[in-house]
Amino acid sequence: MGLLTKYFTWEVEASQQPPQKDEFLFLIYQHTTQPFAFKNEDGQFVGILPDLLKEAAKKQPLKMRFRFENRRRAEQALYEGLADGLLLTDQWAEQPQLLIFSEPFFPHREYLFSLEPFEQEMSLVDTIRNKVICVRQHYVYPKLDRYFDSAMAYKNALSTHPRIVEMLIRKRCDLAYMSELRAAVTLQEQRSPKVYWSHSPIIVTPVTIATMPEQKRFIQGFNRYLKELVQNKKLDKLYNKYLPKLLQDRQLGNIHENY
Repeated sequence: MGLLTKYFTWEVEASQQPPQKDEFLFLIYQHTTQPFAFKNEDGQFVGILPDLLKEAAKKQPLKMRFRFENRRRAEQALYEGLADGLLLTDQWAEQPQLLIFSEPFFPHREYLFSLEPFEQEMSLVDTIRNKVICVRQHYVYPKLDRYFDSAMAYKNALSTHPRIVEMLIRKRCDLAYMSELRAAVTLQEQRSPKVYWSHSPIIVTPVTIATMPEQKRFIQGFNRYLKELVQNKKLDKLYNKYLPKLLQDRQLGNIHENY
């Protein structure tokens, strides 16, 4: 316990100050909830990310610090040296050439959602043609942005996932677009009426953490810890600890059917 106290101050949200030399500041997007990161009843950051980062950092003399931040400001803070790490992939980053990325540790699957069942054989283009799609603002959508730009489909950008579900239920959009995790959490919390998932994910992105090249040593340590978890078959146990019950019931990795 003394060693843990000496090396870690990870559970308290700190003031908005740049990281010191002996600490690692990891920014968590606002509105991020389970399973990746959230605060428990004691105000401590818990979830897949804090658990992974805490254990990976045990082998390095760093104090872990977590802070919530706006999605756009978080990435900019990383480029400016005001933060050390972020949940980010090379597909989502504005300037991926400036960053280094960890090995992937989770599949991020994104689906379309509707109040009506999806037709089995319909293509993505035919599914979204002339439809209004509710999405998160300030997010990049590699599979959809070109259709929005060409006005083949129309974007309704909203600030939170609960708003996306609300607008879908109120029929202010024809379709919603969310990751399986955000959808599972939001649908459970709002006790939404029956909502249908597209038959397969629109895109699957391997989730990574990103840092500036100066933090290469931390990324290497993080990757070693991931490899150890995989070899010991402990990674799935960590996921199941935090995954929403909806995804556990639907067996993560095979949740493409309607429900």
